[in-house]
Amino acid sequence: MKRKKLIMKKRALSWILALALSGSSLALPVSAAEPDDNVQVETYDETSDFENDADIEITDEGQDADGGASEDINVTEDGNAEDFSDFSDEEATDADIDVFASEEDGQAVTISGTGTEADPYLIATAADIPDTIEAGTVYALAADITLTSGQQIGTIAGTLDGKGHVLTLADKPLANSVSGTIQNLGVAGSVTLTLTDKQGSVANTVTNTGVIQNCYCTVNSQTSDYLDEIGGMIGKLQGIIQNSYFAGSTDMFGGGVAASISDSYRISHVLWTSGTSAAAVGRTDNIADDSKKKVTADQIKASLGVLNTEIAATGFYWVLPEDGRNNGLPVLQEGAPAAGEVNWDDLDTAITSAENLVKEDYTEATWNAVAVALKEAKELREDATSAQAAINAAAKKLTDAIAALKKPNASAPVALPTDTSKITYITSQNDLSKLSATKDKYYVLENDITINSDYMSLLGSTGFEGVLDGQGHTITFEDSWALFTHVASTGVIQNVGFKGSLDLYEIGGPLGRIMRGAVLNCWSEVSGTYACGFAGVVSDEAVISNCFA
Repeated sequence: MKRKKLIMKKRALSWILALALSGSSLALPVSAAEPDDNVQVETYDETSDFENDADIEITDEGQDADGGASEDINVTEDGNAEDFSDFSDEEATDADIDVFASEEDGQAVTISGTGTEADPYLIATAADIPDTIEAGTVYALAADITLTSGQQIGTIAGTLDGKGHVLTLADKPLANSVSGTIQNLGVAGSVTLTLTDKQGSVANTVTNTGVIQNCYCTVNSQTSDYLDEIGGMIGKLQGIIQNSYFAGSTDMFGGGVAASISDSYRISHVLWTSGTSAAAVGRTDNIADDSKKKVTADQIKASLGVLNTEIAATGFYWVLPEDGRNNGLPVLQEGAPAAGEVNWDDLDTAITSAENLVKEDYTEATWNAVAVALKEAKELREDATSAQAAINAAAKKLTDAIAALKKPNASAPVALPTDTSKITYITSQNDLSKLSATKDKYYVLENDITINSDYMSLLGSTGFEGVLDGQGHTITFEDSWALFTHVASTGVIQNVGFKGSLDLYEIGGPLGRIMRGAVLNCWSEVSGTYACGFAGVVSDEAVISNCFA
């Protein structure tokens, strides 16, 4: 019979035996299984030297006349009775007891260690994941682990150390509440996680004593209700998250890092690729500059300097995987960056990206910002004696300038790509749900469509950033909201007409409240309270050409 080991303290032996004698059931803290008659116990201390596993069995002498547990519990080792009271308090505290359970009976437990930082409880399988990690206790992963349906750690008041490994979630966030520490851990998802209000994939709540550091999350999540606010990693953040990144997807109105922030929270050296802001709700005074803006996955790959800035001494640091695992995103490697060594990778990547751009493709103002940042970056690189903080700052300035580049608004209709696979065709109101992450994408109306009061734009704060070509067709509104919240500077609306009635709560038009992009060869005959021809406000950068309203 296969057997696996559970480490417990010797003083727990009397507890186990007493429960067995009284006929009570016993649930071990790290396993849902209950011990049966197959349970065996090994003891090791300075006074015993057993070469083989010592079978301990409960004798009838251990019960009183009423069938209850007597004052002294007698056990036998090869027929020799032993009174548990012979052990000193020091021996009872320091010696380990190894409890085995039958794997065939579903009682397999593989945890070992004493729960200290030097000798943590080692988690090797999903069955080893505890329901609670108590304060002062350290658990560490010994392998990558996939959780089972419904599995979640209720409270982490101690420390969960991933040791660079990955926990793959099933259908719940990893932890409900964290008042201790999660570190050196990757969190992945097997399916899209459905979250409710103020939940996150890694933890629903991080209290004001909680810390998440040196962690990454690639879980995709969605809300169970469109009014819920969720976070990419955390629901309610009252504590600290640092030197971590989120590269999954979450609700467009959610927080890339947290759903809400309060109390003594801090977000520093944290990167995120999805969500409307670092935190959906709350103030931003304790968010570091390097954590305030959404980035791309490629930018995370080029930001080792940010992730390793002021990194805590947890025994791991960030590197790019040489084998391409984790989709090439940073992973945790045992050790620490060499003392005094600086990393130029982020700055070199930013310089290369800037040098590959074409000045004529962008507006003069945004290009000038890139030119200035590029000049400063090259001067710093040539000097080659700068501190890591200066290198990180230069890389961030150049990367931010590149991300802020804007192309001139179109003054003539945009030609559609000859490859029709790059075009999304719209034939009904239902097809408008395809309008998400619209930047650099093309949409074409194949016929006239009608939009009723059930419609609501899902583009949120980003607005429409692509090209919508009506091909001469008409969009009719029936007491509905606008087509978009607004049109971004990269957005182009061309060859389409608008008519019908709008039901708005503020000044706007069929294209939303603000027009920053281009409207070409279009017409509008809409009506309704607060209704305007194309948009409520037309910015200075917008282009409206060959149109009437």
